[in-house]
Amino acid sequence: MKSQCFGFFLLFLSAFFLNACSNTVSPSDDLENFPMEGGGESLSSANSSSSVFSSSSSETDSLGLSWVKIPNAKFVRGVTEISLSSFHILETEVTQELYADYLTLPIQKKEGDSLPVTNVSWYDAARFCNALANAYGLDTTYVYSSVGTGGVLLDLKIETKDSTVRLPTEAEWEFAIRAGTSTKYFWEMAEQAHLYANYYSEEGVIPVASLKPNAYGLYDMAGNVSEWVEDWYSAYTNESSLQDPHGPTKGSQKVVRGGSWSSSLTELASDNRQKGTPDEALYNRGFRIVLKK
Repeated sequence: MKSQCFGFFLLFLSAFFLNACSNTVSPSDDLENFPMEGGGESLSSANSSSSVFSSSSSETDSLGLSWVKIPNAKFVRGVTEISLSSFHILETEVTQELYADYLTLPIQKKEGDSLPVTNVSWYDAARFCNALANAYGLDTTYVYSSVGTGGVLLDLKIETKDSTVRLPTEAEWEFAIRAGTSTKYFWEMAEQAHLYANYYSEEGVIPVASLKPNAYGLYDMAGNVSEWVEDWYSAYTNESSLQDPHGPTKGSQKVVRGGSWSSSLTELASDNRQKGTPDEALYNRGFRIVLKK
């Protein structure tokens, strides 16, 4: 009788643990519910109902571009809690091939379709965003009267749009590079930098996605080329909270992030900031883009 009761007890325990395991959330389940831990969701694992994306495949969109989805998220920078609405960010830096599909390619120090575009000013990057937004049939963010000497966008206004292609804000860019980390670099140890970043190199730029991506699946967030972001450069505010910050409404220099092939290791840090005048174009600087839809 005792052995029979013990057998029933074991059967009960087995059923209990099987049921518990079946209710465990796997890492791929609904990343929208885990913005701080998971954050990035490749479109290869999340179907989109937007007409921008093909119905047969969510890895690439209708123009052949691969994006990573960042769901609604929060992170703390200094004393400020920053809340971000969902956005898609390009998996790689904009390549020479992609840029040339929409705008005249500027002179490149090193040519190659899969190399990141360089020698582009912030104004050039903004014009590219508008051109790609038009290709998608979306609103344009950068409104201006004409293109002046040196490519300057005259009477420029930056308008917040729900559906558009634009440069990432500095907050979006920082959340994307960190990929859930709060350490100096998004990789575990400084000695691992060469696995993720092309830096301090005599070779110059290398093809995008040649090295390992961060945990969100984004390539070259550190190194290769430094990247323009949307914000005017200024000191951070001391506000306790911000929702989708876009930085100051005016300034003289734009924020540059990520470090490049010519950078030192310390310039690859996730919080490192650089700056440049918006008409400045360098051979170690490029950009990546954000899609809002």
